[in-house]
Amino acid sequence: MITRVDYQLNRLQFLKKLVNLENAEGLEIGACDLPTVTKEVGKCEFADFRSSEEMIALWNLPAETVMPVKYILQRNSKVHLQIDKNFDFVILCHVIEHIPNVIGYIKDLDNLLKPGGLLIIACPDKRRTLMLQDL
Repeated sequence: MITRVDYQLNRLQFLKKLVNLENAEGLEIGACDLPTVTKEVGKCEFADFRSSEEMIALWNLPAETVMPVKYILQRNSKVHLQIDKNFDFVILCHVIEHIPNVIGYIKDLDNLLKPGGLLIIACPDKRRTLMLQDL
């Protein structure tokens, strides 16, 4: 059985094949309590539609496990207009399936990337994603 930690480690190993995390700056959108790049591994900032405090209260999570959300995103505004910075990589894990205009969103995120930067998208796959009945 695949655990949440296995999933996290698989994402990190995939990213390490593409990006030198010692020199790279990244952004992860929607990391909550399961980031791809922790502060021990590399430099990554976090964005979400909710603050860390809101996620802790909403899902009753231990505060020490929730990532520090630097950028609280407004749903009705382009992401690149809300974040005045460029990154070597941007990661979305289980975010894209919640976006009504996927192509427009990807184009928007492209504006956050430095030349040669990577957009990494992980989306649910029912063959490998834990379902509530599996927990």
